[in-house]
This record gives sequence, structure tokens and C-alpha cells, in this order.
Amino acid sequence: MRYLSYRPRHCIRWIAAFLLPALLAAADGVSPIEARFAQLRNDPPSLYAFLLRMPKGADLHNHVSGAVYAESYLRAAAADGNCLNLQAGAIVAPDAAGSCGANVPAARLNSDNTLSTP
Repeated sequence: MRYLSYRPRHCIRWIAAFLLPALLAAADGVSPIEARFAQLRNDPPSLYAFLLRMPKGADLHNHVSGAVYAESYLRAAAADGNCLNLQAGAIVAPDAAGSCGANVPAARLNSDNTLSTP
């Protein structure tokens, strides 16, 4: 019966081929995937192809706060009588008198399609 012999050269090759790149990426603080994502960030067609190849199309983790459409938040803000701070891009409560002041009433979104952030 022949036993596998211990060959230091094979161990060194294994470390060089598999472990060293992982250690270098960890030491650099940027994984190869993160680096590729950053490279493709400004190229929408390539970024789409990159994400599409990921499991579940890169939708691996989802929170409800990120899954609700912005329109749903805006409808709720209008129904509650809230205001929109266009400078900050935020939904804000009206002042004590019920006025939006320099902000825009959220209900105005139903009739004004020209609202935009500066």
C-alpha cells in the first residue's frame, strides 16, 4: 500500500496559490469583489451584468426600510399632513401652527409634477 508522502513544495504552492491572495486582499482592506464593483460603478451596463451574475441578482439581504417605494412614503407624508424639505431631501413635520414654512406641503406632490431638489 502506498501512502501519500508529505511534500513541503506542495504546501508552499498551495499557500502561494490560495492563501496568499486572500491574505493580501484582507491586508489591503478591499476584497477583489469590492474593487471590481468600484471599478464598474460608473458603467451601468457592465455593472448590471456584474450584479446579474451574483446569486439572486445581488439581492442577498433586504430590509423593509429599503424595500418600500419612495412614492409610498410620500403618499403617507401627504396623508399625515407632513412637509418636504427639498434642500435636505427629507420628510419633516409641520411647525406648531401646522404650517410648512419654507418647506413644501407633501400633499402638493399630487398636483405639482415640477417639484425637484435644487
